[in-house]
This record gives sequence, C-alpha cells and structure tokens, in this order.
Amino acid sequence: MHCEQQDIFQRAYVDMYEWTHELWAPVSGEHQLTLQREALEDIDKEATSIVYSSSGSIEGFVATYIVDGKPLLMGETASRNTPHGEQIIQSCLRRTLDILAHRGIEEVQMDGHISDPHWLPNWIRLAPDGEWFTLVTIPPSTEISSINELP
Repeated sequence: MHCEQQDIFQRAYVDMYEWTHELWAPVSGEHQLTLQREALEDIDKEATSIVYSSSGSIEGFVATYIVDGKPLLMGETASRNTPHGEQIIQSCLRRTLDILAHRGIEEVQMDGHISDPHWLPNWIRLAPDGEWFTLVTIPPSTEISSINELP
C-alpha cells in the first residue's frame, strides 16, 4: 500500500469499526487515533483484500493480521448500508482465503460479531470449526459501586 492508500484504508477501518460497534461499544474521538494506528499494525498487505468504489473509496475489506504468527481475519463494509455488502465481503474473504491456502495455511482465526450483517453470513457459510467466544456487554449501573466505599 502506498501512503495515500494507507490513509484511505485507515479511514475505512475507523468507519467500519465505528458502525460495527456503535450500538454496544461506541468509539469516541480519542479512540479514533488509536484505531488508525492499529489499522496497519501487523497487517499482511498481500493477504488483505479490499473492494474500491469507482470513486476510489473503500466499500469493504477483509484485513489479515498476523497475531502470534497466525493469520487473524477481520472485516466488514465501510458503512452499514453499503449496497451488495454481503457479496463484497464474500469476494474479499474468498480472495484472502485463496492466498492463505496457496501459502499452505489451513487454519485462520476470524474476528467478528453476530451483529455484523455482511461478515456473519459469510462466516457461517464457511461452517467454521473451533472455539467461539461471545462478548457480553453489561450496561453500567446507576448505583454507587461498593468498591468506592472501601477504605
């Protein structure tokens, strides 16, 4: 990725992160800078797949990160209402998995949410095997914490 492409990717990454988390873990301004840095950290550029619109903006992507020597895939469309979002993510996922398979990699980790409307259907079609983790959001209490009352 060239510098301009990196900037476009970082913006799309933040946009994607914001809308996929907005209902249960909203991101504020300060976190956006951290997300921009994380967007390119440990990324496998060759195995990352991006779909661009005719205007050059990113419609969706599957980013491949190397975590502890293993590929971790995550992605979605840049906005919730991207037309043909499921097909965009399917094409990205297919390309990424083909590249990894060509390298001899047979196992990947995938990072997504059951609330991701374009990622989840593609993930399920793959009939994943392995451990599943559920993130539970607990709403904050309006009561004063007993921790604050300890001496």
